[in-house]
Amino acid sequence: MDNQGKKDWKQRLQDLEAEINQTIPEKAPQMPIALSERIRKLLVSAREWFNALPTPGKAVVVIGGGLAGLSLLNTVLHLVTSLLTIGALGMVIYLLYKFFVANVPENK
Repeated sequence: MDNQGKKDWKQRLQDLEAEINQTIPEKAPQMPIALSERIRKLLVSAREWFNALPTPGKAVVVIGGGLAGLSLLNTVLHLVTSLLTIGALGMVIYLLYKFFVANVPENK
């Protein structure tokens, strides 16, 4: 009976596995595309789009891109200049505080 019980359990296990495999379709595991691969595909599609433009369209895109790049550079330089100005002003205020407020002797 022990041998018959093992066969029954094995058969029941095989039946359950077959049932599970029928109800759940197997899907191939989908690997996420690497970021560098996505960027490469984006650059390739952008290059193909640009090459498909007529010559005047290419000129407009190059001029517009150049203007946008220069505008971005101008914004970054203004930000850096503002940060340097704030830093210098903070240093001056700190030095004035040290010389005039911190060195005042207390009257007892």
